[in-house]
Amino acid sequence: MFYVEENGRIFETATAGTHKILDAKKETGKIPDELVQMIVRELQANLFLCNSYEQRETAGAAMLISSRTILPKTDQSEKLALIPLFEQGIDLITNFDRVANFKWTNIAPLFHMYLESIPEDSPGATRFLVFLIRIFDVLNDSPNANEDLYSYNSALTIARVIHVTMDLIVNEKKDLHVRKLAVEVLYQMIRQCPQQKAPAVSLFVSGLLSKLVAFLKKDSNADLTKSCLNLFTDSITLVFADNSPKFDINQVKLEDFHPEMHCVFLNQTEKWRTEGADNIFEYINEILLRYMLHRVSSLRTASTNLVMNCQMMCPKFFGERMYIHLLFLYKQLRYDDFPEFQEIAVKALELIPNRRICMEYFYTQLDTHITKLPCQTRAFDGGPEIDIISALLTGIGEGVKLMCTTGSETIERLLRSLADSVVINPKGIMITSGIEAETPEQAIRKMKLMHDISHSQIQRLCEILAKLGGVEIIDMVHNLMRAETAGKQASYHIILGYLLSALDAFTTLPDDPIILMLAEYLVKETNRLCVVSAMDDSKPTQHQMEIDWDTCVESLSLTNVALCMKFIGRTDKRSQISISCLCTLLMQTTSVSWIVRDSAYFALKLLADQDQCCENVIDLVHHYDSHILHVVSMACSSMTNYLMGPILLKGYLKHADVMMQFDATRIIVEKLLYALDMNNQEYCYSIVLAISLFMDLLVKVHPNLQPLPPPEDSEDDKPLPTPQHIITENILKRTKHLLTSDHLAIQVTVLRMISYGLILLKNYDDMLLPMIHQHWFGIMVHVRAVNPVTLPWCIDVIVDMADFSGSFVHNKVLKEFWPCVEDYFLQLIRRFDKYEHSLDYANVTKIISVAPHLVTWAGLTEQEAKDSILKVLEAAIEKTNGPFVFYAKVQQKLVDKFYNQNIRVERNFPERDGF
Repeated sequence: MFYVEENGRIFETATAGTHKILDAKKETGKIPDELVQMIVRELQANLFLCNSYEQRETAGAAMLISSRTILPKTDQSEKLALIPLFEQGIDLITNFDRVANFKWTNIAPLFHMYLESIPEDSPGATRFLVFLIRIFDVLNDSPNANEDLYSYNSALTIARVIHVTMDLIVNEKKDLHVRKLAVEVLYQMIRQCPQQKAPAVSLFVSGLLSKLVAFLKKDSNADLTKSCLNLFTDSITLVFADNSPKFDINQVKLEDFHPEMHCVFLNQTEKWRTEGADNIFEYINEILLRYMLHRVSSLRTASTNLVMNCQMMCPKFFGERMYIHLLFLYKQLRYDDFPEFQEIAVKALELIPNRRICMEYFYTQLDTHITKLPCQTRAFDGGPEIDIISALLTGIGEGVKLMCTTGSETIERLLRSLADSVVINPKGIMITSGIEAETPEQAIRKMKLMHDISHSQIQRLCEILAKLGGVEIIDMVHNLMRAETAGKQASYHIILGYLLSALDAFTTLPDDPIILMLAEYLVKETNRLCVVSAMDDSKPTQHQMEIDWDTCVESLSLTNVALCMKFIGRTDKRSQISISCLCTLLMQTTSVSWIVRDSAYFALKLLADQDQCCENVIDLVHHYDSHILHVVSMACSSMTNYLMGPILLKGYLKHADVMMQFDATRIIVEKLLYALDMNNQEYCYSIVLAISLFMDLLVKVHPNLQPLPPPEDSEDDKPLPTPQHIITENILKRTKHLLTSDHLAIQVTVLRMISYGLILLKNYDDMLLPMIHQHWFGIMVHVRAVNPVTLPWCIDVIVDMADFSGSFVHNKVLKEFWPCVEDYFLQLIRRFDKYEHSLDYANVTKIISVAPHLVTWAGLTEQEAKDSILKVLEAAIEKTNGPFVFYAKVQQKLVDKFYNQNIRVERNFPERDGF
């Protein structure tokens, strides 16, 4: 009996509370907040004592139904105060279907009272909207009451929810939180509608969609916009899904409804659906254009889901209308930066069963975007265009192979547009100096691009073309680039490099004629550019820090030459084109341009990695050295390619052991000397540079070269010269006239060759002394001219002569050389503060540093030294208070040690590198 009384108390509390509220309203005209809160506390206290769900639900239903009596006479503040009471009633019920005979009509008055009187202030509106959402939450758990909401009898409720919430959503003056709650109320109404009740929503869906589109055309908060996009999507799929029932006028008794509703019902015809499909198509088109490439990822996702869900759930309703949107999705998102959107693009294409429609779209759009690409690139918007073209080519698939095979005008226009868009920024290349490339892609990416185009986009497009077009696309690029200017050729070389890198070596036939012709062309053009720089001796030292188009073409050609080699057959004895490629790369390792030189070294490394017979570049050159030297020898004897000989020899010597092929190399050097004899001092710099490198390598191999012992039957017991001695003497004899060349770089190189020759001949006086005598006059011409560039080289050579020949040059140094140097020194020492950052300053330091060496090595007596060389050191000490005093004193002490302690001065000054 106790439990029954306790269980009934909650119902009594609910009804009593209702009476108290009505009495208070009647007596005071106001419902106090304190009264409502007291009733809620009493209900909550009795709730713990009530174990009967039936009593709880009955009490809750009584409280909700009492709203018919209470709410009509209340204002907004009172409605706000009563919300906790009605929320408590909803909490008691938790499921409307559990209450006998409880339908939507029982809760509708409460719902409408709060829906129609949402306050203007944000806190009040928030409480009202949250309460409405709470009602929808309970309806969602109450299938019968929920279906009652979506019956035709409740159609006006649906209309009012749409109207009220949309007014809040589009009102920009409202607080953002209120607008979001309004979207949530409307979204829950659409989401909770059962599929079989969709016709009730279809009565008002046209107005809902048009209002949503009008809102989506404006800029708004991203989260609010996303919710509206999802609402738009769910509204379409609810009403127009293939499994949703159509509106049937036969199921409606018009006489039961207000006359104004008759038009709404009668408007639901097939014509309305057809026109609706067209309108929705346009709505979706506007949404896609605005949001598919939006910076906010969630809005992009929502807009793409709109198209995908409409096609998957409403294919019959839209027919083929949505195909254009699906193809648009594919075109824009196939190569998006985010994988999730790439997957959406692939799924979008799979939803189109008609392949013909896809192909027509792809071909048409390909022509359009090829035309737009250069203009969009100049507008710094070329990246998206390249991604679109990549997507279209991927969609065409095998058709690309056919177009490339037939030389399609479309592919030709694509390559031309791509070359117009891929423009190298020569100034940007400088920042890549010193970066060693590990892959062909890294080598190509040293060429910085203009107009905000990225290498990764170009590479991806070229990979697609190579995969689908095969080797035929290489042939098309080759034919197009031949007739272009150097700047445009550089662009084509970037495209070609990525194509060759992406081309599959396993599916491409070895020694394919297209690849062979391309390799021959690249070798020929690269050799031509290399030889051009060797034809003018007046400009041998251009370092080209500001890179021009020809330099870009050279650099990229070398990488492409190496890439061509992976398609040329592997044999023990490589074909002629293979040797030509290798020789070209060796030649370019001597380039004065750092980027060409780097590309040549990388290409050689790439060849070595591709060749199974070699571990590194040195092994590669050694493996084919006989072929390379044959090419050098033939070039030296050629009437047309003779300038290639010294350049290639220099490149070969940089990577080879000179003694491994000494005899062959010596013969080539003899040919180069013959060319010097016949050239009348023209085109000499590359020749003397190669010979100088040859002598440098001999010095490194034989730093203390000894003559051969005399034969046993010899009468005079004189040692015999080695082949190295003989070729050295021959070189010195036939290059001494170049000391008087008009070109400074040649003069310096010949002086360096004399130094090398003296080192090689130092142990064979029969050749050393005549060479010193023969070269003295030419060296003194430079000393008397006091050229600040050649003078330190001349000093080094004369110091070497004194070191290797001793007193042989005693008188020459004392009477010819030193007076000239002394006059030059004394003139400079008087004004040392005015040339501190010049070559003259360095030469003063040079003269001071070699003074002790000349004194000791030339065999000067102490008096001779005091009368000549030591006067220079004394002047440096007396007439300067700056940098030379300490250094001169140190050198003077060395001389004193020699004369007092007989301690020979050792060589302690660095070697000069030259040009």
